[in-house]
Formats: sequence, C-alpha cells, structure tokens
Amino acid sequence: MCCLLLLVMASIQTQAANPTVSWTTEEIVPARTPIFVNCKADEGEQIELIEMNTGVRHPLQKSGEQWVTLLPRELAAGESIHCEVVPETEQYATLSPIFSCDEEEGCLIVRNRGREVLRYRVATVEPPAGQDKVYRRSGYIHPLYTPQGALITGDFASDHAHQHGIMFPWTNTTFQGRKVDFWNQAAGQGRVGHREIVRTQAGPVFAEFVVKLAHVDLTSGEPIDALEEEWTVRVYDRGDDVEQSHAPTRLIDFESIQRAASDEPLKVKEYHYGGFAIRGNAAWLGTRDDLFTTSEKKHRVAGNHSRPTWVEMAGPLEDSSEAAVVIIAHGENFRAPSPVRLHPAKPYFCFAPLVLGDFDITRTEPLRSRYRLVVSDGSRGYETTERFSQSFSEPVVLQAK
Repeated sequence: MCCLLLLVMASIQTQAANPTVSWTTEEIVPARTPIFVNCKADEGEQIELIEMNTGVRHPLQKSGEQWVTLLPRELAAGESIHCEVVPETEQYATLSPIFSCDEEEGCLIVRNRGREVLRYRVATVEPPAGQDKVYRRSGYIHPLYTPQGALITGDFASDHAHQHGIMFPWTNTTFQGRKVDFWNQAAGQGRVGHREIVRTQAGPVFAEFVVKLAHVDLTSGEPIDALEEEWTVRVYDRGDDVEQSHAPTRLIDFESIQRAASDEPLKVKEYHYGGFAIRGNAAWLGTRDDLFTTSEKKHRVAGNHSRPTWVEMAGPLEDSSEAAVVIIAHGENFRAPSPVRLHPAKPYFCFAPLVLGDFDITRTEPLRSRYRLVVSDGSRGYETTERFSQSFSEPVVLQAK
C-alpha cells in the first residue's frame, strides 16, 4: 500500500513539473496562424502541446530560441486555451513527413503533405525559344501554387521577359559611380543570381530554406558583386483538410537581408518601381481595376504608389477556378508602409521604398525586408486578411510557466 502511494505521488509530481501555457484571445485568430512559445527544453528534445480539457495534441517546432505551433481551428475573440508542454509522442515521429525540402531538377522544391508548394531556382533557367539569352536567370521563386494546385506565378512573360515569379531586384542604382539596372535584364547592366544553399529544414510545423544570392554589376567590363543577399523562406503546414476547406490558405514568410559586398555602397536612386516583386499568372493580363486590392481598399489605379500594409492579387484562372495571393509587408520594414507599384496592365506589383527617394545599402547598414504571403484558392476577404497582417507584425508570443 505504501509503495503504491509513493508511485501515485511520483506520477503527480512528474505531471506537475511540466510547463503550462494559458492564453485568452483578444480578437479572432484565423486557423493555422503561427503562435510562438517561449519554453526551455533539453538539447535535442522534441516537445508538443496538449490541450488540458480535450487532450488534443499540437506539434511544436524549434524556431531560433522559440518554438512555433499552429492551431488547426479558428479561435473566437475571448476564447481561452490551456495547454501543457509534454515530450513528443510517437504520434508525429511515425507520421509520413509533413514537409519535404529537397534539391531536385535544379531547384529547391518544397512539398507539404505531398503537394508541391513552390520551387526556388538554384540552377540558371534558360529562356524559352524566341527570347534573348540575356533573360536567363536563377535565384527566384517559380512556380508558386495554391493549396489545391493552381498556379499563382508567371515567368518569362512575352511582354516582360525579365519578370520572374517572386524576385527582388532594384532598377535605378549606382555602383562605383556607374548606373546599374538589376531589374531590366535587356540593358545588360546587372543581374541577380543564386550563389549558395545555406541550409534546409523540414518538420511537423514548417519547412524552411536559407539561400544566398548576389547582385552583380556588369558595367565595368568584368562582373563585380555589388550586393550580397540572404533569403529565408518558411512555409507553414496547411493541414490535412485542403479538399474540404473553403478557400484553403497557405502562409509563407519571406525575409531578405541585403548588404554591400564590399566597402563600396550600392546607391539606390529614386524611381517609380523596383524592389520585392511578384509576377502573376498570365490569365490575369489586362486592365481590370480590381485585380489588385490594398489594405486601404484601393484598387489598381487609385492604389498605385499608395502606402498600404498589404496588397492582394486575385481573380479567375483559365479553368475558371479562383486563386489569390496577398503579400503583407512587415511593420518594421524600411520606410514602412512603403509605396507599391501596381502595374496598369500587367499582373505584377512590387513594394518600392525607392519611390520616396534615394538610400544606400552598405556593409554595416544592411537592408532587412520581411513579407508574408497568403496564398489561397479564392480570396479570404478583407477582415481575415487584416488578421493575418496583424499577426505577422505583432505575432502571438506565449510564455510557458
């Protein structure tokens, strides 16, 4: 009897020793919004959350000094959750991989639950027949797909062959006193390309890759690296309910750090476009004003060179299906909220801080830019997009106690 009592007391003490997390929401939180948890764990230890009232388990994945999780359901305003942090069970260890992030076919290919999400171009992509070799390119993302497999991005468009999926070139710059255009490749003044895969990661909550690129000046007679750039691209798990969910959504976080490759700065000059950009599906060609919608509820004409928090590009594709991509700019970005260029007739837009005037990118003062992509099979609507935007610049951070 005494021995049994000691065993029971030991069990209670073990359970009590596990950290707990409690949280009451102030506003609606969309399903699968990244939630960060501060919690100590032994080196190499895998942990997860278990909801105390339901026993439902949620995986945690290490993100720097924090852990990140995704709740599969929407949380109502004022809803409370109480969780315990416990060692990971075999539930996630034995599942088929939620993510893969592999180098194949000259690309880094990210897949989520067997569906291809995107390709980052490691190898140089040659232009299609009939286009000049000057447009060959690496170091960009294409294709990007919706959760149900619709194509969002375009590449080597016949009207703008220099626009490549998701890219980040500058147009009007000077380097060592020479004018360099990294965007319009036909000028032959500069190019942007892949240099190195730093690392990849694939877990139960997200997949992530870190790559290095170079912005190369071609105006001096020999190529010179003007900028070094590092991308961190993180894809969050969409979940296993893609077929059943109305307008299923995928979140992708993008970070760029650009710094001068030498003591010589890159001087970015005032111009009406240039910066972090996306070229959309060819089905969206044309002047339809509502192809773009901004956080200020402006469309293509009124929204050009406005300073919104986010821009949505959405509409029907050739098969009549609906697709949408929202790009949210982080509130701490340079000159945030920066102006946007919404093209009057092409399916592309970019965040363009250079519209507000000149600036330098140096070795000691790099340019850090963060964006969140919300990719869906149809628009999620203004209110939901606003919640995704808020959770990006002001993420939920919980403390385990």
